[in-house]
This record gives sequence, C-alpha cells and structure tokens, in this order.
Amino acid sequence: MFFIPTLTATPTNETLLFNHIYEQLPQNPGFGRWTLIGQGPTQRYGHTLVYDDVAEKIILFGGLGYPQDDNTWEYDGQNWMIREVDDHYYPSPRLFHDMVYDSDQQVTVLFGGYTWGTDYDITWELDDIGWKPVHNNLINGGPLHRYGHAMAYDEHSKKTVLFGGEDDSGFLGDTWEWDSATEEWTLVHTYDSDRRDGPCPRRFHAMTYDPNHETIVLFGGKNDTILFNDLWEWDSDSNEWTQPPLTSKTRPSPRCRHEITFNPSVGSSGEIVLFGGATEYYGPLQSHETWRWNGHRWQQIHTRKRPLERDAFGMAYDKRRETMVLYGGFFSAVGEIGDVWEFTWHE
Repeated sequence: MFFIPTLTATPTNETLLFNHIYEQLPQNPGFGRWTLIGQGPTQRYGHTLVYDDVAEKIILFGGLGYPQDDNTWEYDGQNWMIREVDDHYYPSPRLFHDMVYDSDQQVTVLFGGYTWGTDYDITWELDDIGWKPVHNNLINGGPLHRYGHAMAYDEHSKKTVLFGGEDDSGFLGDTWEWDSATEEWTLVHTYDSDRRDGPCPRRFHAMTYDPNHETIVLFGGKNDTILFNDLWEWDSDSNEWTQPPLTSKTRPSPRCRHEITFNPSVGSSGEIVLFGGATEYYGPLQSHETWRWNGHRWQQIHTRKRPLERDAFGMAYDKRRETMVLYGGFFSAVGEIGDVWEFTWHE
C-alpha cells in the first residue's frame, strides 16, 4: 500500500500575521478552529472529497494537477493512501465533476466533469471492492455530459440529487434524481424562466443535505453574466425548489467554486458550513471566509487562523473524527495548491 504521511506544517509569515489579526477578533458563542495539517497527495484543483461511512475515511478523486493523477485516494486523518481498484474499471481523469456518498446503498456515486476519456456519459459507483460503471446515460437515459454541476445525497428520499452545470449548449437548470437501488435517473424538475420556480441555470454552485430540515441546500454559482449568492432548498416530497425566509440581511457575498457541507458539531443540532470561493466574475478575487447557515440565518465564523483564499477545492465532514477536512484548490497568486486543513467546533 502506497501512502503519504501527513507532515507537520511550518507556519509562514502570512499564517503568523493571520494569528495576530484574528486573536483580536471576538469569538461567537461556541467557536470554530482551522488547523493546518500538512500536504496532500499533489497540488490540484477541481477535485472532490466525500466521506465513506463503511471505510470511515475521506475519499478523493480527480482534479487537475502536476503530475496528473488518476488514482483514488483515502485519508484516515494520518496518511493519504492509494485505494486499490481494478485496473480495467475506474473513471478517467477529470475535474469539475461531483461525487456523493449514498449511505443507504453504501456506495460513492460519481458523474460528469471535464474528462480525458470517453466515459463522460457514464454514472460510476465505488464500493468496498472498487469502481464500476453502472449506467450509460446516453443509452439508458439521464443527465448527459456536463461539468460544474452539483450533487448531494438526500437521506430522506434515499436518492442523489443533481442540479445544473454547463454543457456544449450552455448553462443548465435541470434537476435529476439518481436511485442507486434501481440504477435509474429521473428528471424531476426543469427551470421555467417565466415562473422562476427554482434556481436559474448556472454552474459552479454548491449543494449539501440538511438533515434538520430534510432538504437539499444550494448556494451561489454563476452564469454567463452574474455571480449569485441566492440560497434554495429542494424538497424531495413535493419536487419543488423554494427560498426560505431570512431572519437577517447578512449573508455571504456572491461567489462560485466554493464548498458547503453539513457539520453536525456546529450549534445545538448541526449547521451548514460554507468556505471560500471565487468572488469576482472575471478577476482574481477569492474568499477565505467561513460562514454558518442554520436554516434561517447566515452568520460569519471568525477564526484565529484560516486557509488561504481559494476556490475549486474539496471539503467533506469526517464523522469518525468529528472534523471537517479541506484539501487543495486554486489560489490565484500561485495556481494549484495542496495543503490540508481541518475545521473543528468547540462549544
């Protein structure tokens, strides 16, 4: 088994400056802490992380970096290890795809992205044995090749929800459900521009499941002219997108290529945590803000340390260790980065 030990990081001048600045900031009731762990496998961006409940490890696949990496990686909190898979069956290298973990069927689901292969219309699943192509969307129906879409696993409906992205025709506003039990895709909603009955077509948004409200939450993204900071909820019972009422005007600025994930450690019953993203449509501005969403209100989390500004990184919650893991991304000043951070919450 090939593995990369996670090295102890040496603080940079910038990190020391962050420490000084954020020590002066008041903490929220309960507070978050970012910790720089070390370096991951390679510097990359456009990859995806998920947490595998059975293996109790973070799974990494894809992204663009140098050298190009088509391995499936596992992270146990100590080491990064290449997961052994069948040499004949695994997804081609890609970026701006998406992956989710289906806890009911105990498989990781992957679809889409920019790829260097011919399997861009294939839905893939990863179990404890390896990868397998389970559905040819072009032949058997389903969302066709796209990138910059977002997916989330709905624990209530026990299905994976996909929204949006971009293909050769432009920006997409369709909503699909994937049922791993039957290996079928179903188109459940199409955006109506007259009714504005959901998020408009876009790419590079982020989605996650909120178990407290049994909904999929979508935030941000971009189309050909606009960066968004709208928030939508998908209800699998009614097959409808709605915007929840906000109790405060405070919210993150418009952004894309950010990440959101549900963190059960935050607050009394868990909240959604947002980090980073590109905040300027054509320019280099990026964010290193951390925000929390409780279903009604956004609140910024001020921490004494935090990762550098970035977008197109990977982020997932490690249930076994009760910590949120962030890896890599694109930093406009230098390009691909490969650092590993962990976020913990303390009451």
